[in-house]
Order: sequence, then structure tokens, then C-alpha cells
Amino acid sequence: MIRCANFLLARSLLASSLLALTLCGLVGCKADYAVDITNKTPQPVFAKIFRKGGSGGMLGASARLGPGDRAFLGPVRTNKASGALLSVDTLGNPNRPISVDILPGTAFIEVMQDGQSADSPIRIVEKK
Repeated sequence: MIRCANFLLARSLLASSLLALTLCGLVGCKADYAVDITNKTPQPVFAKIFRKGGSGGMLGASARLGPGDRAFLGPVRTNKASGALLSVDTLGNPNRPISVDILPGTAFIEVMQDGQSADSPIRIVEKK
């Protein structure tokens, strides 16, 4: 009798696990994306987290950071399969905003600038 109960319990656990995996696959596993960002440039920067998707990105969080400011963006929840990206720009940037894919969890980022003029290129550095 005990052997039969153990078998039924094991079968029930297996069925529950398979159901959970199936639902996760159908609904799409979700993940939170966040950024702890520090502006190391001499000018304000604009940081945005976008949810990536089939028809483009959708804004999830944004912040304006003055010189030397630090901010926390997010969390932004999206499908793990789609992911999220961080976009950073300045008013004087002569190029497109800098964009990088971010991993689930919290990314620690510093925004740097090569040069002191408003139109100097900016770059994103991940803190280790």
C-alpha cells in the first residue's frame, strides 16, 4: 500500500512539473530588468529601458540624470525571449542614442564621455 502511495505521489509531482513547464512555455517566462546607472559626463543624460518585441520597443522606464547623478530604472517586466535594452542619449549627441541589450536582473552602468564638449561621443561602461 505504501509503495502504491509513493508511486501516486511521484506521478502527481511529475504531472505538476510538466504542467508548470508547459504553462511557462505557453505564457512566456517573464523576467525583470533594471539598471543602476551613474552619469559620469559633464552634461545631463537621458536613460530609457525598452521592452523589446516583434513590432519594435515599448518604453518601460526612463530618467534624466544630471552630471554626477545616480538613478535606478525599473524594474521592467518582459518576456525573457524578447528581452530589454538600455538606451542613453544627451542633448548634444550628434549621433544616434547608444543602445545595449541588458540581461535579466540589475545591470550596473556608468555613462562616460570622450571629451568635454557637448557633442563629444558618449559610451556605456558596465561596472563589474
